Amino acid sequence: MTYLLRETPKPLVEYRKQELVNVRGDGTGKLEKWDRVYDYAYYNDMRDPDKGSKYVRSILGGSANYPYPRRERTGCPQTRQEQATPGMSFNIYVPRDEQFGQLKMLDFLAYVIKSIFKFLVPKFKARWYGIREFDSFQDTLNLYGGGIKLPQGPSLDITIPFQILKTILRTDDEGYFKFPTPKIIEEDKTAWRTDEEFAREMLARLNLVIICCLQEFPPASNLDPKVYGNQNSSITRDHIKNNPDGLTIEEVRLPLYIRLAIKLSLSYPQVDQFGVISKVYTPSEHGVESFIWQLAKAYIAVNDFGYRQLISHWLNTHAVIEPFMIATNRQLSVFHPIYKLLDPRFCKTLINACGLLEKTVFPTDYAMEMSFVVYKNWIFPEQAFPVDRIKRGMTVKDNNSPHGLRLLIQDYPYVVDGLKIWSTIETWVQDYYNFYYKNDEMVKEDCEVQCWWKELREEGHSDKKHEP
Repeated sequence: MTYLLRETPKPLVEYRKQELVNVRGDGTGKLEKWDRVYDYAYYNDMRDPDKGSKYVRSILGGSANYPYPRRERTGCPQTRQEQATPGMSFNIYVPRDEQFGQLKMLDFLAYVIKSIFKFLVPKFKARWYGIREFDSFQDTLNLYGGGIKLPQGPSLDITIPFQILKTILRTDDEGYFKFPTPKIIEEDKTAWRTDEEFAREMLARLNLVIICCLQEFPPASNLDPKVYGNQNSSITRDHIKNNPDGLTIEEVRLPLYIRLAIKLSLSYPQVDQFGVISKVYTPSEHGVESFIWQLAKAYIAVNDFGYRQLISHWLNTHAVIEPFMIATNRQLSVFHPIYKLLDPRFCKTLINACGLLEKTVFPTDYAMEMSFVVYKNWIFPEQAFPVDRIKRGMTVKDNNSPHGLRLLIQDYPYVVDGLKIWSTIETWVQDYYNFYYKNDEMVKEDCEVQCWWKELREEGHSDKKHEP
């Protein structure tokens, strides 16, 4: 059944209001697994200083220095002395409507462990074979063709028991675990090394959501040089004048100039000296320079992956959306059409010092503090797909083009498909909305929706309540 508050059958009105009171709780005490309470909290349970300085983390949210979205309150103590080892924990409150069923939980466990297995490979090799690094590219390829043998033995020095690993990870009769072979190297083991493939993956693979059009050359930093030193790019026209496509500087408007030159930077070893030490690398196909060029591209790929996991995934997919889930359950009755529309199913992620998220994103201990810096520049209206594409310079407004936007690069699957999906969802939601709300006055008179939006701004994203 779906009713706006004004249309709710009279016998159900009080039950509708009381349900929301119950769901909000009283903001105190530890929440148990049988509770159905949605409430807000800072990210204040990541730290465990009782274990030492390694486990000290800043509290995120509630201050101008560390702005952050709010999370679901668990009622757990801010330090968890009873937790024997850092890592995954499932003994934490999640509203029962958001909890996984048994089959879903098994699938989730399998996915999580497989997703971090590459992170564990060095531990396996070091523990059992005394090997602490890959000696050649062939060692890496052997993960796909030969796999690694899982010997019989006790649990590892990690938080995943050995028997769980053996149960979840698929092995053959010889006890080898094999990664699925990437499509790109099924026929040609060196295909991934070409500059063309490197550029293609930037447009069509891991972190394609953040690609921006190059607006000026060389790229300039907006960081304050008095605080951070000179962070402007040191790539010049001379570095890319011999590019293979015959393009001028003005024509190289996309970040594909990384096919032509890559700048890598390190901070100065002296802590009191600002700025960076930079070096520019250009393509080479022969000699030592060709291997240095491959390493430069590898650095780009690693940083791209880290940004994708920490910012594109964790921050922009989980953290900023969680307040929407909480506000929806606290302010919109299950009868409400907007509740039915959103009907969030959002999996909580426990963040703690040296825990799962920190272990699987490369900034490790600094990961969460890096993400709050990005959140400082998060603006809600700019998250709309078409607006974000315009902001990044990948599309321009054009009433004669599909969806009113013209792509500046046609072979960009993410935007081509994304605009179609966005338009479809937008049309469906607009039709659904118009079915219940005949005019703007009905929205203004809907106290549940008004309270939902007010709480979302003033509680869920309260560190940005004075921004658009």
